[in-house]
Amino acid sequence: GHAGTIGFISAMSDHFCADCNRLRLTADGRLKNCLFSNDEVDVRAALRAGDTEETVRRIKDSLARKTFDRCCVSRANERGMSQIGG
Repeated sequence: GHAGTIGFISAMSDHFCADCNRLRLTADGRLKNCLFSNDEVDVRAALRAGDTEETVRRIKDSLARKTFDRCCVSRANERGMSQIGG
């Protein structure tokens, strides 16, 4: 009953980076604000506790640190795609 969409992004395309509004939730409960970034925000504990305020605060924190260019693509990712759900 939730509103939302799911999309698929082709590998290494950057035509949407300037307008990207996506976050990725990894299997271990971390939000990545860019698939290529090592910046992650842990939301697992807040989600498990049912703490909506803390969950929203952490999501907003991740969004506030989001960049809208491919600056992070040139750095090596600390985790492989299989570890982040890609």
